[in-house]
Amino acid sequence: MEAAQPPAFEQYRKYQEELRAAFPATNAFDPDTIAKHLDGLAYDQLRRLVPLSDRRKASTFFTGSALRARLVAPYKHEIRRGAAVIDPACGVGDLLIAAIYSLPKSWTTSKIAEHATSHFSGSEIIPTLAEVAQERLSLAVQSHSRHRQSQLLPPAQGHVKVANSSGLEPNVLAYADIVLLNPPFGRVRLPKQSWGQGLATEAAPFTLSVVKNCKPGARIAAILPDALRSGPRYARWREEVRRFVKIEDIEIVGEFDRWTSIDVFIARLKVESGSDSDLEQSQKHRPALGTLASVHVGDVVPHRHLAIGPEVPYLTVATVPVGGTINRAPTRRFPGRTHSGPLVVARRTSAAGNGGRPRLQTSVVPEWIGAAAVENHLLVIKPKNNSMAACEMLANSLRDISVTEWLNTASRTRHLTCQVVRDIPLDLLAPKCIEQLGLAD
Repeated sequence: MEAAQPPAFEQYRKYQEELRAAFPATNAFDPDTIAKHLDGLAYDQLRRLVPLSDRRKASTFFTGSALRARLVAPYKHEIRRGAAVIDPACGVGDLLIAAIYSLPKSWTTSKIAEHATSHFSGSEIIPTLAEVAQERLSLAVQSHSRHRQSQLLPPAQGHVKVANSSGLEPNVLAYADIVLLNPPFGRVRLPKQSWGQGLATEAAPFTLSVVKNCKPGARIAAILPDALRSGPRYARWREEVRRFVKIEDIEIVGEFDRWTSIDVFIARLKVESGSDSDLEQSQKHRPALGTLASVHVGDVVPHRHLAIGPEVPYLTVATVPVGGTINRAPTRRFPGRTHSGPLVVARRTSAAGNGGRPRLQTSVVPEWIGAAAVENHLLVIKPKNNSMAACEMLANSLRDISVTEWLNTASRTRHLTCQVVRDIPLDLLAPKCIEQLGLAD
């Protein structure tokens, strides 16, 4: 479904008329005027013609020339060699203009135009912005070449399309070699069964959708709000992104521009997995640990929870030795959720490539320990059949090299998540372990 034009953006057509006047009917060429249209004037006029509240609602904040050049610079040679470049949230085309500026100035206008038409594309949800982007790209083609034609080319067809309501074109992204991205930064409510809950910056789900729909080997260069890089709110989002990409570089930028009080960074990513649909299809035919065991993070945050409530056994990283079955536990007062054995505990902090040691450092907690409070640096893994034999076999199987190798591919973060442990394929475990896990209580 094609997006409707927000009423406030009808005013931006006044700038569009001004822009079209830069296409002369004669061989006149005014480089100063065209330079303004390609750097700053489009944004200046947007701020003048469209109220701030409407710009925020539509998340229309354009990328300046210095930042767009910085984003595209590492890919200049790939772009010249014919990489397919896509901007799925192109606004008025700033990032695609930077791609055009990566092409040799020695090329003729016609050659630049032909290359841009066949290799560069973008989508934009607001029709007027898409039209302005189309026209600015044509100006960029003409202004970049040292060998201009006698008059400006008319706006080329096929560069920029009006996006559907999602702002994404998955089928197009699947063919991208390079994705240039300045996603919307507005606030949206996350769907259920997502990596988070409540309101979040739209940049997070938008970028994740781009990552999932790109082919293996594609490069993504994204300008993102700094909260995605460092904020604890987005830790699970970062883990989810790392399932699909290798992070090639993180470049801290600082303030986006003098009108927008938000810090940003550049993320340079390389897609390593297949599409999300491919991943889901493979997982459908590969049962995971979560079908036969529950996985939770311990509930006690030592510096936050006061020692109040009933006195219970207390499991911590310091008091639970790795390997084997624990035979004692200290106590503390804790009024919150407890976990009754038999169960397996594993350390959450576990970086990939940790000297060849298993990613999952496990211990078995027997039933006689009772209902225990568990520190939040431990994962609690409990077979659904409540079997001690299953716990013992599971603790050993989870330390196997095959599980470690799978985890190193699935998660490169220092902290293992409940979800990645739930996703461990059962066929990586010893057959006897699977048999014990599958036995009815």
